[in-house]
Amino acid sequence: MKILQNIFKLIVIGCVLLVLLMLCSCKKEAITPGNYQPNITVVDTTHWQDQYGNGGTLPNWGTPNNTNPLYGTNWVLIDVNYNYAHVTKSDTVHFISNTRYTVGSDTTKFSYALYSTMGNGTIDLHNFNPINGLYLSANNFNPSTFTTTPVGGTILLNLKDNLTSTNNLYTSTFKKI
Repeated sequence: MKILQNIFKLIVIGCVLLVLLMLCSCKKEAITPGNYQPNITVVDTTHWQDQYGNGGTLPNWGTPNNTNPLYGTNWVLIDVNYNYAHVTKSDTVHFISNTRYTVGSDTTKFSYALYSTMGNGTIDLHNFNPINGLYLSANNFNPSTFTTTPVGGTILLNLKDNLTSTNNLYTSTFKKI
């Protein structure tokens, strides 16, 4: 009799589990982009570029928007003061792009950087041949200096040698042409 009771208990437990499984199971959709919430239509983004006349590529607008005030300007280094010595110069610096310059008739392109931080301008001149081919920088000047200086006007830059630890300073005068 005890065996029949155990079999009956197993049948009842099995039936209860079967009913619970049937109640809990439902057909589930696979998770795909767009079906995280009910009744959301999925937007087809496979051909997004078709809405643009150029097929989604960036157009070539020619010369970039040049916000660098030195681009396209020419300056003549007219003198340099270093360690109580004064040297008169006449080297023309041509700023031919936002990051490149040439000196005089030499077509070798050297790099420079002009930027402003917290209201102070900084210029870095790499391989500046008029002053011994040094890597020089000047900072703490008004960033609008290059745009507000008229043609024929001069600016004074304290160029520091960035590759030596002695802080060599070349006080240089440039004339805008």
